[in-house]
Amino acid sequence: MRSIVLWLRQLLRRRATACAVRDAREGELIEIHGSVQASPQTMRAPVSGVVCAKWDLYVEEQERQHDNRYWKLLLHAESGCDFFVDDDSGRARILGAKVELRGRGQWQHLLTETLRDFLAARGYATTDGMRWRESLLRNGDRVTVTGIARWERDESGSGTGYRNLGRRLVIDAPDVGWIKVH
Repeated sequence: MRSIVLWLRQLLRRRATACAVRDAREGELIEIHGSVQASPQTMRAPVSGVVCAKWDLYVEEQERQHDNRYWKLLLHAESGCDFFVDDDSGRARILGAKVELRGRGQWQHLLTETLRDFLAARGYATTDGMRWRESLLRNGDRVTVTGIARWERDESGSGTGYRNLGRRLVIDAPDVGWIKVH
């Protein structure tokens, strides 16, 4: 057990190497900066209805214990599809189901009718002491993506002949954790 804990700590301490898409090395933890380019498959966020490649929804309820107040997580829902991030050197495919959105979206205290319906459909009653945050990844958003670099064959035919098939960078999640998107 102790060796597993030490291995996990070592893995989590790995620092991401900032690089361009074209310079990514297979198996390395990398960080790329670019713009989201949605794939043909997109979805609508449940509260705002905005077309996006990934959404995250947190709903919290204010609790009181003695004289202390705190926020308790009531619901976390998310959905995502694969999308691309373009930088000046190329394009990387991001595995949307493995993405964790960080630092996106603002907490809201006004409960919309759409949110009330969303919660009711899942068996939750709404109260005045609630807040929610919907985080989105939309086409054109500037992002920083951190994950494991993996190269795959590009089936779109971007290579230069039958001997030089194109390659595409895929950002995958580490064995323990998520692809981080800021």
